[in-house]
Amino acid sequence: IDQDIGRIAIHNSEVSPFFVWAFLQSKFGKFQLERFTTGQVQTHLSLQRMKKLRIPLLSNYAEVEEIVNFVSSKKEAKDLYEQAQHLLESELGLDKLSFQKPVGYTARFSELEQSHRSDAEFFHTKYEPFLESTKKYHNGCAPLKQLTKRTLPNFNGKGNSEDYEYVEIGDIKVGDGAYTSSRIPAKQLPANAKIILNGGEILISQVRPTRGAIAIIDDTLSQPTICSGAFYVCMANDPNQREAIWLYLRSIRPVFEKYCGGTSYPTIESNYIAKFPVPIFQKKLAKQVRELVLKSKAAKKESQRLTTLAKTRVEQLIEEAVLS
Repeated sequence: IDQDIGRIAIHNSEVSPFFVWAFLQSKFGKFQLERFTTGQVQTHLSLQRMKKLRIPLLSNYAEVEEIVNFVSSKKEAKDLYEQAQHLLESELGLDKLSFQKPVGYTARFSELEQSHRSDAEFFHTKYEPFLESTKKYHNGCAPLKQLTKRTLPNFNGKGNSEDYEYVEIGDIKVGDGAYTSSRIPAKQLPANAKIILNGGEILISQVRPTRGAIAIIDDTLSQPTICSGAFYVCMANDPNQREAIWLYLRSIRPVFEKYCGGTSYPTIESNYIAKFPVPIFQKKLAKQVRELVLKSKAAKKESQRLTTLAKTRVEQLIEEAVLS
């Protein structure tokens, strides 16, 4: 494991590792973790301080263990996501790509003139196998802008007193595209809060796009929701193709590096995203991918619900033990 990750081994048979995990997730566990953390800008929890964490010994933690054990064994969300990804990559032949490592590569002056680019990364041949697999897709391909409708900045917070759910780039999990949001009064929204969301949009980060901050907003939004202007926001013309387009962009995102500008803070301009080639997936495949992705999201939500339930029950057991 990484040197910045602490490993806790349970030697006492009276304590369940599942209970310890749930306890550290609870408000009582987090209080201790925050108390022992040092530093201001870059906080750190040393191994010596970690050894001082106090774990309550409760006689009735079996039900918590049962809940957390179920959560830990519930890999359905990840498995379904990987199935969808494998299905799509197999369809495009991405799983069989071979890469050459040329000593050098060339570009015509006319290509520099046409692209208005002269950086070596833009003309690197390592991206061609990915792009060719899309361009040669048997059902055809089209620029993203032809398969989606872009949502441009449309928010003006002047005189607005509502609270908004705000989504920024850091709220998207790069591993699976899940997202969270923060409720913020309109007057306190950052200056980059620019796009009102209606539900069902695809969000593509234009900052460090290769990291994978690409998400689908829930179809139904319980609160007014707005996102950062650093996203390219679009709505699929065909809702049944949405998940396939989203998963394709996540799978092929390393190619975004070709179009990025900047080094320490690489960004991609919206015109490159709009022109990015996307396969026109067959209806049967798009339906299969959509079903797997939706099932994965549902399984993830259930896992999160059970995790919250376990944390809450731990807190209740501790409070009951104190009062008894």
